[in-house]
Amino acid sequence: RGLTWASMLHMLVHPGCDGAHDGAGGWKAVGTGRTNLNLMAAMLHLVADLLRSVAILVAAVLIQAGLVRDIGRADATCALAVAAFVAAGSVALIHRMCVALKRCLVRGAGAG
Repeated sequence: RGLTWASMLHMLVHPGCDGAHDGAGGWKAVGTGRTNLNLMAAMLHLVADLLRSVAILVAAVLIQAGLVRDIGRADATCALAVAAFVAAGSVALIHRMCVALKRCLVRGAGAG
């Protein structure tokens, strides 16, 4: 199977991922078969930093072009957009953490 744009983007956004995602949408560490919430949180942080940089670059270009006059409002808009992304990603991460915790509790109750 050849590399497609989607698979290359997946490799860029999910370094180290073997493409084996569990039913809860969590990521599995390569070779372990276990969901790696640390990797998910690190990727959320990385993508948020990248999004913030791109948003500020776009705002700067618009300011230089004279299309945006209120620099403070442009910065605040960029910050709020990134904050919304981080909030949504955090909610998804907390959901996956709860699913993983529930699985651990169910396994523990079954063993005792």
